[in-house]
Amino acid sequence: MISTASAITATPGSEQVAFALTIGILLSAVVLVLVPVVAALLGRALWWPLRPARHHRAEPAPEPYRVPVL
Repeated sequence: MISTASAITATPGSEQVAFALTIGILLSAVVLVLVPVVAALLGRALWWPLRPARHHRAEPAPEPYRVPVL
């Protein structure tokens, strides 16, 4: 039978896993908080790459190459 004390004791490997898991959870929590905050602060400026250029002139499409008929 396994006693409670021996089941709870940490091994070096389990301490490393617990540390990595803690860091992962903290990083994901920070990202989940920071992304909406940054999006709220930037507002419409967040979407600047999707705006069309103001002085963009559309050039006509080049004529397709036509094979001469013999």
